[in-house]
Amino acid sequence: MFSKKDLKFLRTNGVDPKRLDQQIETIKAGKTFITAERPATIQDGIFKPNQEEIDQFVEIFNLESKKLNLSKFVPASGAATRMFKRLSYLRDNYKGSEDEFLQVSAEKDFYSLRNTFENIEKFAFYPEVFKRFFRRGQSLDKLLKKNEYDKIAGMILNKRGLNYSELPKALILFHKYPGHTRTAFEEHLVEGIMYCRSEDDDVNIHFTIQKEHQKLFEKRFKHSGKTFLKKEDAIKINLGFSEQSVSTSSIAINSKGNLLRNKNRELVLRPGGHGALIENLNNLICDIVFIKNVDNVAPDTVKHETVRYKKFLGGYLMYIRLQVFDILNKLDKSPKLTDKAWKEINQFLEKILPNTKFSDNKEKAVVELKYALNRPIRVCGMVENTSEPGGGPFWVKRKNGNLCLEILEKNQINLEDEKQLEMLEDSTHFNPVDIACSIRDYKGNKFNLLNFRDENAGLVVEKSHEGEIIKSYELPGLWNGGMSNWLTVFVEVPQITFNPVKELNDLLRVQHQTAK
Repeated sequence: MFSKKDLKFLRTNGVDPKRLDQQIETIKAGKTFITAERPATIQDGIFKPNQEEIDQFVEIFNLESKKLNLSKFVPASGAATRMFKRLSYLRDNYKGSEDEFLQVSAEKDFYSLRNTFENIEKFAFYPEVFKRFFRRGQSLDKLLKKNEYDKIAGMILNKRGLNYSELPKALILFHKYPGHTRTAFEEHLVEGIMYCRSEDDDVNIHFTIQKEHQKLFEKRFKHSGKTFLKKEDAIKINLGFSEQSVSTSSIAINSKGNLLRNKNRELVLRPGGHGALIENLNNLICDIVFIKNVDNVAPDTVKHETVRYKKFLGGYLMYIRLQVFDILNKLDKSPKLTDKAWKEINQFLEKILPNTKFSDNKEKAVVELKYALNRPIRVCGMVENTSEPGGGPFWVKRKNGNLCLEILEKNQINLEDEKQLEMLEDSTHFNPVDIACSIRDYKGNKFNLLNFRDENAGLVVEKSHEGEIIKSYELPGLWNGGMSNWLTVFVEVPQITFNPVKELNDLLRVQHQTAK
């Protein structure tokens, strides 16, 4: 299927042709789904802590974190396309007619353009827009009165303005403070200082980005050091960047069933989805990693409460980690367990592997137990559903018949199957991507995380390419199939820990307006 020219191109980019062959077979076979047994709920897969337990695990975090190398990992390469979708349409189509103005004025919902322009002074980037118009001898206030919304949208989005249509969401100004403003990137720096700080005052924070934006991130980092980070002089932020490897790229097939090629008849490779970032995560050298979405940040007035729950997640992870390591070390010293030892172990396993069955043969059961426990560990925060759920917590059956906890996205579930659809609708919680991970084994060796993903959990997706609908393959999602074979625990965290900015007007919500 691949020509000599294709193979040379793939070798140059470090792409394995055999892997692409498998992707082609999957694409041609059609969409693949994962069958859920039931949603995970409180008392059935999701631990709901009381305040005393939260305090207990925060204290464990405060004690144990001093002995460990912590890091924060933020996928931050995504553009703010969806965030500025309405403004982009306005910029490209609004002509300033009376009918168009009346149409914008008639919109009354929270995400409306009317709400955007009526509250434009509340956005952190407002002073920058104002200054740019002022330097050109134009008045932003007059443009608003004249309903010249397209010019304002252009100043926010275009290259000669703030260029927000081309920047990653991480570099959008999110919050206003006395004397300065902060991007989402900078809010992650501040948050990281609050719970990833070592005894030596080192803070490790890693962002996955597009290479062409690295200088912009570094410039903003220097700006932070001259403004609000000055008071943290003793702290050394070890800032890491990486980009999604070209070697993880995926193949695509056009509407005629042929390999997608450009005008020069060269193969067109597409990014493998955020599941490819498991390789970036795998390259981190640390004990514990906190993963969080780039747009889920809060200003300082809310940050202390959200950080408390990061420490809770980390403390619960450290508690489980200590127990697992203790069991594995004991098994190394004395593989023959007494009935009393088995009873104690089973009491612990009820918390982390409640639906796992082991052999009646004790020697075989020990082997199975070591296999079940010696793997990366993750504690995932789950927020109660208040609207359309994102990735949700479910029980899924493995090939050996044991049930395990997994995070499933909506597009991984067959919605044409009534039972599966009913399970999705009955799901009580969703995953806001708030995860604490342990990535070393009980002997101190770093796990190869690539060995613990489900290769069969990749997705066949339809995309638009130059006006044509194509089919492509996305690697198993980072916190879905990418971590499918981890030791997984779900815990409930409150709504206050989830402050996403998916659309521009989300920045008008009260939790994002309290920084002033």
